[in-house]
Amino acid sequence: MMTLLKKHWPNLLFFFALIATVQIIGNIVTMPNIQPWYNSLNHPFWRPPNWVFGPVWTVLYIMLAFVGWRLWISFDGSAARKLQQPVIRFYFIQLILNFLWSPLFFGMHYTGLALIDLLLIIVFTIFTMITALPINRTVTLLMVPYLLWLLFASSLNSAIVYLN
Repeated sequence: MMTLLKKHWPNLLFFFALIATVQIIGNIVTMPNIQPWYNSLNHPFWRPPNWVFGPVWTVLYIMLAFVGWRLWISFDGSAARKLQQPVIRFYFIQLILNFLWSPLFFGMHYTGLALIDLLLIIVFTIFTMITALPINRTVTLLMVPYLLWLLFASSLNSAIVYLN
């Protein structure tokens, strides 16, 4: 692992910066809309307290940065060549969709469209996991908590659409 870090640390730094950007922009859109809009919605009884979401997403985003980095360094060649790999494409598609969820849900209050986006994140996360499995089993295992959280988040998003 240390050899990989020494050799590929710029790539790791890139993925952490990319994920941090997604999280920061998501927070910028989300925070002003928690009170009063989000808290005024009808919520399902299983919704965790608001303070749970930040730490959970932080851990998941750290894992996603590591996943992206490990997938990226699994292939030789230029960035253009790496982007031709289905697993890399699926990873970036799910990340772009993840990036869009907060503006859709919190920024524009399009809860139904956000749910569709979330379901697509789940689909592309599963595609990423399936195509990553023969390349790096650890990557696939690291994505399991993310997938489980996405499934939980989709139940919350679905309930909010239904109850409101």
